[in-house]
Amino acid sequence: MNVIGHHLLPTCLVCPSIEAHFSSTLEDLYRYENCTIVEGHVSLVSSQALIAFPCLREITDFLLVWKVFPLVTLGPVFPALSVVRGRTRLLDHYAVIIRQVNRLPREASTRDADALDN
Repeated sequence: MNVIGHHLLPTCLVCPSIEAHFSSTLEDLYRYENCTIVEGHVSLVSSQALIAFPCLREITDFLLVWKVFPLVTLGPVFPALSVVRGRTRLLDHYAVIIRQVNRLPREASTRDADALDN
């Protein structure tokens, strides 16, 4: 842990792609909770297990959110996300895809994060 003033801050890391799917457990996902940059993609597909990624600021490839039913808003899951670079894109065109997330209001899917190189 890094100490700044009286506050403890988690050590943030550069991590490989994150794949959360129907068989992922919370223990599988906890190893990514301190990632600052994901060198690759973040794919949340048919997942019932969700955690927050409080340090994640950048995804170098794409973000896919598909059939994540407990999700109501992206803010608590990616509170610091500001850039999805889109170096590698899904379906050759898209840096961010959010599909079949029934409880997520349409306006909640757009945040202040930038999709670059589009």
